[in-house]
Formats: sequence, C-alpha cells, structure tokens
Amino acid sequence: MDKAAVDILLSTFNGEKYLPDLLQSLEAQTFREWKLIIRDDGSTDETISILQKFKNNSGRSVEIIESDANLGPCKSFLTLLKYSEANYVMFCDQDDVWLPHKIQFLLNIAKNEELKYNNKPLLVHSDLIVTDRNNSIISQSFWKYQNINPKRKKLNELLVQNNVTGCSLIINRKLADLVCTSDIGIIMHDWWIAIIAAALGEIIYTNNKTIMYRQHSNNDTGAHLFFSIKHMKTKLINRSLISSVIRTIEQAQIFLHLYSGFLNKQQVELISQYAKLPKVNIFKRILFLFSRKFYKDGLIRNIGFLLAVIFINSPRRRIQSEAKPR
Repeated sequence: MDKAAVDILLSTFNGEKYLPDLLQSLEAQTFREWKLIIRDDGSTDETISILQKFKNNSGRSVEIIESDANLGPCKSFLTLLKYSEANYVMFCDQDDVWLPHKIQFLLNIAKNEELKYNNKPLLVHSDLIVTDRNNSIISQSFWKYQNINPKRKKLNELLVQNNVTGCSLIINRKLADLVCTSDIGIIMHDWWIAIIAAALGEIIYTNNKTIMYRQHSNNDTGAHLFFSIKHMKTKLINRSLISSVIRTIEQAQIFLHLYSGFLNKQQVELISQYAKLPKVNIFKRILFLFSRKFYKDGLIRNIGFLLAVIFINSPRRRIQSEAKPR
C-alpha cells in the first residue's frame, strides 16, 4: 500500500454478534486503499475465528494482534496506534456499521484541510446516526441526541467535555505521531486525541453522517437521550459526577506534564490553573470557570459541573514520566 493509505484500528472484545456487519461495511467502502489493524482484547467467544475468516477471505490487508490481556478500550486503542504507519488513521468500534462513503469523504476533507493549514496536526470528525441493536434508526443526529455542539473545540472546552467520537474521526500522521500511547490518567483515547489536536493542531467537524452508531446494553460507552428525567437526576445528584470532574483535572495534569514543551505560555497557564483548581478557594474556582469560559454543553451539564467543582477535593496526581509523544 502506498503512503496515502489509511490505517483502520479496530479493538475487539466478544464481538461475535455484531462484528460481521461491521466487517461487511468495511468491505463496501468506496475507498479501497486501507489496512485493517486489529487488536483483540481477550475475547472468549468466536470473535477471533470471525476475524481470521475475514482476513483469509477478504483479500484486504489485515493484521491481527491477539492477546489474552484485557486492557479495556482506551489502552487497547492506544496500543493499536503503535502499529500504525499510514498517513491517515481511523478508529473503529466492533458493533457499528460504516456508511460506504465514510473513508473517502473524511479523507477528502482531511487532505483539503491539510493544504489550508499547512500540514498541521489535524483531526476531522463527523456526526453519526444513532441506531438500536437491530440497526433501526433512533436518531438521525448523535449530536442532537446527546445535546453536543461540535463548534466547541477550543482547549478550555475540551478539557472539561469531550465532543469527538472516536469511531467518527480521521487523524493525519502529524497528529498520530504526537499521541502519547500510555493510558495513565487518560479518560478515553478519543478525548485524549481531541485535547492534543485542540492544543497543537486543528479540529474540523462535518455535519454529514458517516456511521450507523449502534446502541445496546453491552456498549462500553454510548448515546443516551440527554433530556430525560433519569439523566437530569444523574447529572445533578449522582456523587460520581464529582469523581468524573476530578478525572478531568487529573487528565489535565498528565497532559501538562507530557506536552508542556509543545505548548505556548497562554496554554500552559490555562491548563495549570485548571489542574490546580481544587487547591484554591471556592470563590476563586467559580471566578476561574467563568473568566476562562470553562463551560459544557447545556444547562443541566453546567449546573452539575459547577456543583462538582465547588465540592471537589485535591485529586491524587498520577504521572507517567516514561511515555512521551513521538
């Protein structure tokens, strides 16, 4: 394959039920110069057999990395990134269905934007169609379904809320080489990559849908209708919200530790202030959030976020000194 090819990174775990639909949708892509790199995360069902059959019969370039270790999706996807050498990289979930134009459409945008931004680190992502386990449409727009605004792509915005879905994105080699592949302190791989892109490159979004995003009870992460009574209670009452905000602060600490040498003075100051938020008094916390525009999407999220910030204590600092961007 030439250097313009795309690497598709697929992490699997007990995916026998939906994996055939995904693989069929990859075969149906209008863009053909892709390589599929798969890491199985310790499946105990027929996943490996399905993957081996696909590799033997498809005629596509397929690499399967088998492992008994269950790393979870974040670490598994970051591990996969170490095996990628293509100019463009995409991430793939085992239970989705890609629309036939997905690779070609996102690749065209990425190449055009690279010219516009002089080959800077680049992330392009799209909206998704939300479906149920039978692939029947629940919502024509994941962003509307989740009350997500893709225009919010600045560093301060992405430090507190991710709006980039991993299975909908494509990144260029410049960005891929900047991604630290240690998962220490990282909440999720797509969120981590989005923060890097916001700080050191460009994030481009398109309202076009490129994927059928399947929802079922076994999803690790998924879409849930945002404006529901249950969701409101979860956001405003559940104590785990405080823990989730602490994790964003820990993630900011890790990011600052690993990438401070790549950041400008203003970015270092912004991240440092957010990372030190639990150490200042409540009034200074609130003033910082409003003055530096640390907001989330939607009133409910912001009320929950503000309450969590008021009640947080200083998080445990977790630093991985060995892992550095390439």
